[in-house]
Amino acid sequence: MASKSNKEKAQKLVDKAGELLKRIDAEPENKTQLAQQALELMNEAIALDEENDDVWVTRGRASEIFGDQQAAIEDYNEAIKFNPKNDAAWNNRGIAKGNLGDHQGAISDYDEAIKLNPKNNAAWNNIGSAKRNLKDYEGAIGDYDEAIKINPENDLVWNNRGIARHALGDHRGAIEDYNEAIRLNSENDAAWINRGKAKHDLGHPQGAMDDFDEAIRLNSKKDTAWNNRGAAKHDLGDHQGAIEDYNEAIRLNPKNDAAWINREIARQNLGNPQGAIEDYNEAIKLNPENDAAWNNRGGAKHN
Repeated sequence: MASKSNKEKAQKLVDKAGELLKRIDAEPENKTQLAQQALELMNEAIALDEENDDVWVTRGRASEIFGDQQAAIEDYNEAIKFNPKNDAAWNNRGIAKGNLGDHQGAISDYDEAIKLNPKNNAAWNNIGSAKRNLKDYEGAIGDYDEAIKINPENDLVWNNRGIARHALGDHRGAIEDYNEAIRLNSENDAAWINRGKAKHDLGHPQGAMDDFDEAIRLNSKKDTAWNNRGAAKHDLGDHQGAIEDYNEAIRLNPKNDAAWINREIARQNLGNPQGAIEDYNEAIKLNPENDAAWNNRGGAKHN
């Protein structure tokens, strides 16, 4: 059992580490350095008071930022051992499990977090996203509804509910949610991309391209925005402009098989079947189960 003095010192270290982690959103370029500092502080805190569950939660968050999900889970296990009623520990362990692809395990943890604290907005949002990853879109929407009731000012939840609606084919409903996400946070580039995709699916490529333009202005390093804008340009007949956007998407993320396929199609439309075949080959190498790449490569070879 730690002394009162050591407990107080440990808690001060937790508070200091928490402030460091909060800075990451504003200083993404310093993410690794800030997480490392937080991790070192929590190692000190554990030596002072290993039964402080907040110490383990904070160290788990730092481990997640480093990408070490298993270490994060182990830290959250310790937090839960010392305080089974810490809903943040259950919620965060769910996030780490989800990052490892264990969406069902994540749901179990989010359920426990919500049972302990029904007002935990983050847990409702996260359980919705876990269900969405399992293609339970109706269930996801119900959870996002709860999150919105608790905090209607959270743009991330509106964006996530829009994704689930879009997946169910409710493009107009999705656009309404993306509109609200953008109203709440006009710098949410994901919401601009998603609204553009919904507009594109409704047959409005120009409106879609306008949204992709804004997304790229906000974050020019997101390959999905370039790929989607390329698709909108393609539908508007600007095949060369589409290829330029696909080039940028591939430069940013060479593993984006959709961008390779889309560039192939644009090249074919410009009368370059050999270049298209090369792109189809790359798309198939990245994703051998991509039926569109196999079928389109066959068509290009036939031509």
